[in-house]
Amino acid sequence: MNSIDLEATLAIILSLGIPIIAIVMTFIAVIRKHSDQTRLRLSLVEHATDPESARLLLAEQAAPVSSKYRLLRYGCATTGLGLGALAASLMGINIKEQGFLIAIILGLGLGMLAGFVAEYLLTRKHPESATDESLSPSRQ
Repeated sequence: MNSIDLEATLAIILSLGIPIIAIVMTFIAVIRKHSDQTRLRLSLVEHATDPESARLLLAEQAAPVSSKYRLLRYGCATTGLGLGALAASLMGINIKEQGFLIAIILGLGLGMLAGFVAEYLLTRKHPESATDESLSPSRQ
């Protein structure tokens, strides 16, 4: 078997193996989460926990998500992509060249950085509106 056949075989195995492993690991994680939730519920029933405490323990612990600045982040990232493509075309870089991709990635990174800085400054100015209050379990 020469080196080209070995590389092709390895590429095929990896390209098929990685998605299969990802699916299996996701399936295992879901089963473990369900198993842990079942054990917690059984433990609550065995120890005769009052309903209010049980509700708090069983409530999903969702991370606070800032939905207020989501459009700002997407807008900055999209603007960065556009500016990167514009800069590449103004420099005369063809779409098929590697420099075009680099310019777009650089523009995306700068747009995301600008969105982060803008969100950081806005949350410092108004800290009470940094997270969505409706998602916080302590407010209910």
